[in-house]
Amino acid sequence: RQALDGGPPVQVTRFTRGRVTGYEWSPDGRKLAVRIEDGESANLWVTDADGGRPAQATRFETDRLFTYNWMPDGSGIMMLAGTNASDVVLIRDYK
Repeated sequence: RQALDGGPPVQVTRFTRGRVTGYEWSPDGRKLAVRIEDGESANLWVTDADGGRPAQATRFETDRLFTYNWMPDGSGIMMLAGTNASDVVLIRDYK
């Protein structure tokens, strides 16, 4: 976090596993939703605005968290999660 008028950045979170791949402030700015990838899964954590009281909101072991958004009133988070699937098709002698 960094003030708009400058100054040094301030670390907000201190997660020790995985990597932060996304975040979104709640509409009132009091909470921070953080997407963390760790191995094959991605999960959502919610912290206070200062990074305190982190709580794991999802516990996906193999699913991926694709997208998430705070509800307009800040009462919850909507999310889309699942697995990535890919099909491969080999076409030979196409004319």
